[in-house]
Formats: sequence, structure tokens, C-alpha cells
Amino acid sequence: MSPSNVPNSQNMLQSDIRTIIQTNDIQKLVDFAEKQGYELQSSGLTTSQIRLSFGQVRQIEAMWSISGQRKQAERLLMLLKPRIAYQAARDNKAGSALLRNILSAGIDTVFEDTLLGSDERTARFRRFTELFEALLAYHKVAGIR
Repeated sequence: MSPSNVPNSQNMLQSDIRTIIQTNDIQKLVDFAEKQGYELQSSGLTTSQIRLSFGQVRQIEAMWSISGQRKQAERLLMLLKPRIAYQAARDNKAGSALLRNILSAGIDTVFEDTLLGSDERTARFRRFTELFEALLAYHKVAGIR
């Protein structure tokens, strides 16, 4: 891939994630997760590397639903971005960078509109977790084949 195509592919990735999380297009979610899950597998990302971030998202998800802990859950979700950036830099693998790009774009979309009501932000977060779960599943499937 030439350097001039990198920004376009990153923009396409962000656009797809935004569409999935904002519009709840389940078919697009499945197709995207399958393609990217296989890409994550072929670029050397291990299941344990994905599960580190996935476990943190599951903990945030549990907090999100508890009355009085939502603001803390939102804070932890936003703080996940520097954690995954650090992990990607430390791993120095294409798969880690791709996972960072996907998760960061997803987190940005959850928080994108500051005027969102609580119910819509919760729906976006739910779709983000569904996307992440689907990525993990397809990554695992790609490793079995």
C-alpha cells in the first residue's frame, strides 16, 4: 500500500465504524467484523492481546449499567484510548495498530456528539461492545482455520 492510500484507508475505517455505531446497521457490523477479524489474525495479533482490552471493556460495561457509576464508566472508556495506544506502540505490530485504530474510532463515536441523551449514548456504547465482541469472534475463527 502506498503512503498516499493510508489516510484514505484510515478514513474508510472510521467511516465504517461511525456508520455501524450510529445507525445500528447489524449487517455492516457483521461484514466489517469478519473482514477486520481476519485481518487482525493475519497481521499477527494474538487472542490474549485482544482479550486484554476486551476484558477492560467488559468491566466498563458492567459499571455502565449500575446507577451512579455511569460517569466513572464513561471516564474509564475514554482512558482506554491511551492504554491501547501504549499497547500498540509497545507491540509494534500491524495488528495492534489496526486494533488501536478500530477501538479508538469506536470510542470516539460513542462520545462524538456531546448533546446525545443518556439513552442514545448507552445504545452507542452497546453497539461498540457488540462490534468488539464480533471482532474477537472472527479473529478466533480465523485462527482455527
